Amino acid sequence: MPAYLRSLSLILGITLGIFLSVGGWYWLLFKRPAPDQIEALNRHLPTLVALIDSHRDTEAAALLDQLPYRIVVSNSDRQAITSNLSQELRQRQIQGQRALNNGLLTEHLDQSGLRFYYQLPVSLWDVHLLFPLILGLLLGLLAALWDLWQRQQLQEQTEALIMISQPPAPQDPALQARLTSLESENQALKNATRPPPAASEDRHSRQALETELAQLRQQQQKQEEILRQQAHSLADLQAELTHQQERLSQRDKSLQESKTALEDTENQLTKALQTSERLQNKLTEAEARLSDIQSQSDQLHAAWQEIQQLRSAETGWLQKQEGWQRDRRNLLTQLQEKEVQRQKIEASLQQSRLKLREISAAYKKQLETLQHLPPDLQDLQGVLAGLIEEKDLIEHENAELRIELADRASESQRLRKELEIRSERLQQAQQMIDSLGQALQKNERELGLLSETLADKLQDLERVQDLHDEDQRALASAIQERDQLRLQLAEQEDSLAQLRDELSDSQAAHQALQQKLDELDIEQLTQERDHLRQSLQLMTQQQERRQQSLDSLKEKLKTGEALYDKLKRHAEKQALQLQAQVHEIQRYRSELQLLKGRDEAIDSLSEGS
Repeated sequence: MPAYLRSLSLILGITLGIFLSVGGWYWLLFKRPAPDQIEALNRHLPTLVALIDSHRDTEAAALLDQLPYRIVVSNSDRQAITSNLSQELRQRQIQGQRALNNGLLTEHLDQSGLRFYYQLPVSLWDVHLLFPLILGLLLGLLAALWDLWQRQQLQEQTEALIMISQPPAPQDPALQARLTSLESENQALKNATRPPPAASEDRHSRQALETELAQLRQQQQKQEEILRQQAHSLADLQAELTHQQERLSQRDKSLQESKTALEDTENQLTKALQTSERLQNKLTEAEARLSDIQSQSDQLHAAWQEIQQLRSAETGWLQKQEGWQRDRRNLLTQLQEKEVQRQKIEASLQQSRLKLREISAAYKKQLETLQHLPPDLQDLQGVLAGLIEEKDLIEHENAELRIELADRASESQRLRKELEIRSERLQQAQQMIDSLGQALQKNERELGLLSETLADKLQDLERVQDLHDEDQRALASAIQERDQLRLQLAEQEDSLAQLRDELSDSQAAHQALQQKLDELDIEQLTQERDHLRQSLQLMTQQQERRQQSLDSLKEKLKTGEALYDKLKRHAEKQALQLQAQVHEIQRYRSELQLLKGRDEAIDSLSEGS
């Protein structure tokens, strides 16, 4: 996997992990809805209250539908009035009540005796979530940098191990050729220490010598680094060889100790096997005795269970008897109450009959009196109508009382029959209890005998159990010792196998190191190192001589420049002198020409004369 992909995946993984964990914790525990949504609800509350109080359900439902979240309106008793959970008016109240019962809406507001239950939506993004994102990025970058540094350290260690494990390279023939070429160049430089014919050639040769000197210094540094690396690798190989020899000696000692420990464990195992065989024989005998005692205890347990069943049956019948007695008392009290009620009803019937007789007598008297009265007496007719209505009411109450009296009489007859049935059952239960008591006495006598025999058997069983426990403890300790010895033997075998593997690995490593040492030829390496040191000394001496020759060349160049300046000045002086001589020659020529002209004039004059 490339390094940049590994770093990128590490940064993304740590960032996502921290962001999801911290962001989820914040979103679940501290995330709250936006305040503008709560302000919208508070702004619509007065209008909603006014619409609900005026029973304008359609307008209230339309206003609730405009809100972008679920809301239920209820009274102080949590009875839903309306909501926006449905489109139909009748379903709004039902759905709202269902939401209140299920506790789906957690927040509420109180306004004028009404409660508005709501649940505001929560946005997924929040500015506070930038903190875990930035923290995750920083931690991811730190982890990526740490991983990159660790990988570099590991790569350097592996390169060092590879360099240590590789044999040293033989002497490079190119280096020898380079040394010979440098020597030849040095000789050529010695031969070329004559004064240059011109200053430009001296400059070029000086620059070439300086560049060559810089190259020689770089090569010398490289050779010194190679020598240091070879010396370091040789020291590491020697240290590794000594370490491997020490490990081999320690492993030989541990192998001898493990062999002796293995012999001791084998002896202990043989002894443990013998003791385990003896304990196994004792265990079989104890198990036989225990099986006999177990069969006897099973018989006693069966008898004890029968006795317990009889006792439980007796207690059940006693409980049933008590229940029947309680039912009988309850029935008697109910019968008494019914009898009292019947007597009250009969008394009320007698009173109503007397009242009815009185009313009928009064009615007859009124009829007789009405026959003699004039027909235009409206008051008497109203009184008669009232008396007739009272008579009808009394007759109706009398009929209801008769029906109730008949029901009470039938109920009392049913209760009497049930009481007779319960009394018969109670007598049967009493007889059964008597028979069970006799059987219980008989069983108690048998139980006493069995308890005595059981006590004797239990004492024998305790003695045998103690012996068996002692045998079990001895056997368990022996088995535990055997298991421990087996584990120790397995561990010793594993350690012995590991030691053998390590011994084989160390022997192979020792052989490899020995082969490397044989291939290395330390004397040859030391000779090569000494030769390289001598060559380096020669190169330093050559460089010093070259530096001296360069210094002498520089001095000669300086003297040549001074001579050149002197020659230049002398040439300039000679040029000036030549110019002056030329001027004098020209002047002499002009004078000669003048003299010749004068002579010619004189000659012409002389000839003319």
